Amino acid sequence: MTRTTKNTVRILLADDQVIIRMGLRLILESQEAFIPVISEVKNGVEVISMTSKNEYDIIIMDIQMPKMDGISALRKMNYSNISIPVLMMSSCSDESTVKRAIRAGATGYIMKGASQEEIVKAIITVKDNQSYFSNDITQILLGSKKNMNPVVLDQQLTRREWEVLQMIWEEYSNKEMAVNLNISSRTVEGHRKNLIEKLQVKSVVGLAKFAYQNGYIS
Repeated sequence: MTRTTKNTVRILLADDQVIIRMGLRLILESQEAFIPVISEVKNGVEVISMTSKNEYDIIIMDIQMPKMDGISALRKMNYSNISIPVLMMSSCSDESTVKRAIRAGATGYIMKGASQEEIVKAIITVKDNQSYFSNDITQILLGSKKNMNPVVLDQQLTRREWEVLQMIWEEYSNKEMAVNLNISSRTVEGHRKNLIEKLQVKSVVGLAKFAYQNGYIS
């Protein structure tokens, strides 16, 4: 008889509610698709601390957490060049929150209360850097696409361009962006020019105005 070897998956659970973390741990330890090695934190600050010192295959993260929320933690990870696939698991399903999470770099998004089967499927998919969205989230994204500016649909922004756009909104200088993103000031300026061209605006002020008016920045 051939014995199948299970893969080990290193998981960081980030949720401020102990009962949610306990429930997820029970779900993950009772499934048979992989062997989970689980760490737990209760806010975004702890996510940054843990990911700077340890290696994980995936982070399962709530959005609404004290000290630092999940979206802010994800942006901070990007600025710090911490590249770990993130599966957002939240009770928030409003269009603005979903879009902000995805644009911050979330690889997947499912709702709290998802079945064990869906949670396992999402983890297996996201840890390989493939997108996974629950049916509810997919419907939100499909609905929002119908109302999106056609320029954005035709000219999709890269993750780095989204990061630069966010930092422009937060009034970072070129030098500060270069340091945070670990790229040169010339590369930052190149991203600015690409954004201005793709979004068909005339200046950095136009970029910030476009981002705010179209709901891309909170």
